[in-house]
Amino acid sequence: MTKKNASEKKHPDKRAYPRISVNMWVREERSDYYFLYKATDISEGGLFLEKKIDSPNPQVRSMFKFTLPKSSRLIEAEGGVVYTATSKQGNRVGSGVRFDQMSNHDRKLILKFIRQAQ
Repeated sequence: MTKKNASEKKHPDKRAYPRISVNMWVREERSDYYFLYKATDISEGGLFLEKKIDSPNPQVRSMFKFTLPKSSRLIEAEGGVVYTATSKQGNRVGSGVRFDQMSNHDRKLILKFIRQAQ
């Protein structure tokens, strides 16, 4: 058994899925409005939206629509914000979004994209 250093104990990686860096636009739709955000990473379970400052609230659901780089297929996933990072917490400012509902086909497209990029 190996010992973990102090920083690993303080900030364990809670991510359930591998993620990769991306540079793509994501449209968030909620009620009768929409916003555009730049996604900086993606996994099968969600993505990080730069400059989206929103408090985690399980009652607030949005539809996220995007096309993966080098693809023309529109992916749609319902989800919500699970954490927000501010400049005090590092060099990223924005919110992490978890996908709660998505078609199996869209999930497979994301998985294929991640495997090809690794």
